[in-house]
Amino acid sequence: MKFEFKPSFDRSLKSLSSKTKKEIKELCIGLIDILSGESSLPIEFILAGNHNDIKRFLKKN
Repeated sequence: MKFEFKPSFDRSLKSLSSKTKKEIKELCIGLIDILSGESSLPIEFILAGNHNDIKRFLKKN
């Protein structure tokens, strides 16, 4: 599989700090490793719900 960061992706991060941009790209690279089979995926189920349930959960944690 081939993945690349398109200019539109970089533009969507434009307003974020350099640190946040770096963290997002590192997370993306980690996801790419999982999708390409280079890393295993730990699966933890913490919540089942709709959009509002997830927002409430994230606010509490």
